[in-house]
Amino acid sequence: LNLNRINNGLLILDIVEAYEKQGDKKAAKQALLNYYDVHGITGRNMMQKLIELCIETRDISNAVGLCMEFENEWPESSISYLMRYQITASAGGSLDERIYYLERYKEAEFEERWGYELAKLYDKNNQKEKCAQVCHEIICFFGTGKYVEKAVQLKERVAGLTEDEINIVEAAKRREEEARERRE
Repeated sequence: LNLNRINNGLLILDIVEAYEKQGDKKAAKQALLNYYDVHGITGRNMMQKLIELCIETRDISNAVGLCMEFENEWPESSISYLMRYQITASAGGSLDERIYYLERYKEAEFEERWGYELAKLYDKNNQKEKCAQVCHEIICFFGTGKYVEKAVQLKERVAGLTEDEINIVEAAKRREEEARERRE
């Protein structure tokens, strides 16, 4: 398949997805890089996918350069903080650097997965109060789910759960169980 002849961004993304399903991240990245070299990136999602593939294949220099282009093209996008975090983590950057990028991302977008990752970094960096605070926010804001359960365990270990947190977790579990019973 001569990918150099493809000039349709949606088609190249389908090809990238097929490579990924086969477990060939390097071929997926190369297909997208070739498209980028010829046509440029036609959208934010395509650029994010290319940066993600560069990170996953440990092509840090390309990831950094593309991230800079992304930030120039979409300066208001909070996702650049997440990409910077992923690049820094992949490159073995310091805890302080990784914390910085996740803090900036959390200020703009609070997602339980990345909030929990930030809490773990605080814990590793011996910032127990900040760790406990982020865990508290995850528990209160999201209530249930995989990362909430992990945040509960981390919070229990570093500071213990408050009565309010215990009530929130128990109420969320009751609602989940009631919903499951209604479905059955």
